[in-house]
Amino acid sequence: MRDGGVTFSVKDQLDVGGRLDYETPEDVFDPDSLIGSANFNTLDAEDHSGMPFEAIKEKMEDVTPTGSVKKRVLRQGIGEKLPKDCLVTIHYDAYLEFNEVPYDSSTLRGKAWEFVLGNSGVLIGLDLAVATMREKEKAEFILHPSVAFGKMGCPPRIPQDAELFFVIEVIRFKIGSEAALARATELTWDTVKPAFIALNKEGISLYNECRYKESKMKLEKAKRQLEQCHLKNEAEEEEQKHYLFKVCLNLALALNKMKGSASFAPSAIMNCKQANEYKPGNAKVHLQWGIALITLGELERARDHLAIAKRKLPGDQAVSEAWEKLERKKKHEREEETLFWKRAVNPTEKPDEKQEDALSGEAAEIFKQLKEFSSNPSESSLTLPSGVTSKEREEIEMLAEKLKLNMQFRDKSILITKS
Repeated sequence: MRDGGVTFSVKDQLDVGGRLDYETPEDVFDPDSLIGSANFNTLDAEDHSGMPFEAIKEKMEDVTPTGSVKKRVLRQGIGEKLPKDCLVTIHYDAYLEFNEVPYDSSTLRGKAWEFVLGNSGVLIGLDLAVATMREKEKAEFILHPSVAFGKMGCPPRIPQDAELFFVIEVIRFKIGSEAALARATELTWDTVKPAFIALNKEGISLYNECRYKESKMKLEKAKRQLEQCHLKNEAEEEEQKHYLFKVCLNLALALNKMKGSASFAPSAIMNCKQANEYKPGNAKVHLQWGIALITLGELERARDHLAIAKRKLPGDQAVSEAWEKLERKKKHEREEETLFWKRAVNPTEKPDEKQEDALSGEAAEIFKQLKEFSSNPSESSLTLPSGVTSKEREEIEMLAEKLKLNMQFRDKSILITKS
């Protein structure tokens, strides 16, 4: 991270570069509420046997030697088949024969399902089915009872000797530390540490790409892994605190950049408080703390934190920018208060029609570029020169805010991205 915390750098931030439970309440659906998800395509009008699954099987191929799993590809995937022991994320809809409404569906829950391929204790047939797939592939499967719930079924939801029809979509898969973490029966430090480093690194990369929401999600997952880890000695505890400090600071940075940051400022402050517990008095923590407080309009408290950052990092650009923003907010607050009392004393007085926000020539040209960029759907980023005065910079920030654009000031340029 550059001093002041404006951008991430992996080097400085780091010292190194469910099973499917058919009996849980969340899997139970009200058929009346699911009629919109009915799969009427399982019925074949030309089939006179009265067995829709038999009609579907005619369009499928066996993917196991015993014929216990049959498959029909709906959308081709990319790359090779999924490797064993990978952490795979899927969406699925599961049907019983003669039923148009799914008895189980991750799609309807709105939450994709993760499991370790070949090592998760899921339905044998489901594991076999997914093992034939590739990333982004979507396919239909029919599972024989021998690789599903067997002759006994799973009353009352799954009848005896029932075949199952699945529609499965592979969203993504991962190998390495995250998959190892999912396979682990106990969250030891040796298991959690490499997974945390990978997740934190992904969060940093997403931040640098201005994908703040995705960055936040990765960093929150990384933080959870650290907090749930089982430690065996003081050395591991100290290392855990070191990484918790890093991820809390990174989260504060990402939260302060989020669209509608006022909604996320309390979370940013919470992470700053936690980071301060792990490493008291850190200038970068107080900088982000102050920025979050400015967003909430708590200017005096923000001043206290920024003063600490300013004292510890004299002349730092990020601290100076935050301090200037604080002063502008305070000036605006004073002007609003003065205007309020003027109107209270003399309510008939007309407001000054002078355009105080008239743009300089340089800022007007930049504003023109911002408007064109904002209205052009084919452009996702715009780079502007950073050689502007503090007044012009203030105007650009206001204009970008009006156009709902994100800004990131760099050493020699200004990066503009769309919210």
